[in-house]
Amino acid sequence: EVPLAKAKRLKFLNLETYGRKVTNGNFGTICLDKQFIAMEGVEGLYVPYMVNGDSLYCEQMPLDSVKAGYAYIFKANADSVTFAMDGEAVTAAVEANYMKGWLANDYILVASDVQAGGDFYGYYFLANNEITKPLAESQILKNRAMIQLPGAPSAPARGRLIKFGIDGTNTTTGLNQLTDSPVNRFTKMMINGQLIIMKDGKMFNAQGQEL
Repeated sequence: EVPLAKAKRLKFLNLETYGRKVTNGNFGTICLDKQFIAMEGVEGLYVPYMVNGDSLYCEQMPLDSVKAGYAYIFKANADSVTFAMDGEAVTAAVEANYMKGWLANDYILVASDVQAGGDFYGYYFLANNEITKPLAESQILKNRAMIQLPGAPSAPARGRLIKFGIDGTNTTTGLNQLTDSPVNRFTKMMINGQLIIMKDGKMFNAQGQEL
């Protein structure tokens, strides 16, 4: 996979970027070896939160909570996504928030990977807005992630919840619905001496003009 050229709005940041072609409106997974501090083509970031019956719920995460090596679900609002990264790189992905990221090269799963005791046992793919159970010869791609099914929530959810249908079998099930309303989140940061405000995945200067 060849990263996309730097998006115009991110060019002035002079930061390393990672890009990917996607389907507008679809959900995907992302795991990068550096913290990403700005993004384009992304409506929101999420992590699994709870399973209720045959549905998986995810909670929205603010951009300033992102950590290097951690995996997230994103929703695209364009036909490509771009993430601007900064900070020290990590060498291994972190299993957290019911997600298992993948920073190595593309890998084809073998039977032992998805059997009890295997490294990918109990994890699911999210692709084409469907949650599917991996099989031997399924492929996990670099900078993607797999999802574990959490139990009951330990604390109230933050932000917007998204709901995916699941059935625990090899049958694919699609995104059911969006619930609740988006929470307006913003982050302030200094980049190259310039105050940048991130809100809902977009960048603004101190005067409120979108960059």
